[in-house]
Amino acid sequence: MKSLALVAVAVACLPLPLAAQTSDDMRREIEAEYKRLQDADAQEKKRKADAEVQRAQQARLEADRAKLLASRKAKNPVKNSAWDGSVWQVESFMKHYLKDPKSFEAISWGPVVDMGSTYVVRLRYRARNSFGGYVIEDKTFTLDVSGNVVGVN
Repeated sequence: MKSLALVAVAVACLPLPLAAQTSDDMRREIEAEYKRLQDADAQEKKRKADAEVQRAQQARLEADRAKLLASRKAKNPVKNSAWDGSVWQVESFMKHYLKDPKSFEAISWGPVVDMGSTYVVRLRYRARNSFGGYVIEDKTFTLDVSGNVVGVN
């Protein structure tokens, strides 16, 4: 039934005038149009199959990424110290990047907030500036799941 409908579509698409064409010419044109429609249908099926494979690969990648994030969080969690509330990753970052690391003094730490693939923590600290005076600053640190500082605001 499908081939009959395709033949009807093919006949409807033939150029006019039909009276000048022989039956062999019409048959060849109909067969050519039928072949073109079959090829187009096969290409559409291939495109859909390729899209399905790509969706499956994307889903596997997302699942692997979620597993990796979970395993990294379990191995190296970013958390406040029970003793003084500090986050050791941020402290080591500050001592590495301050102009006078010996002058660093943490005043208060905010709680570590888990944002899924990153952690955020606030720190209020006192440290010596370039002119030798002490300044108090508030900074918000963003850490990845491995505990590396990836952003400071």
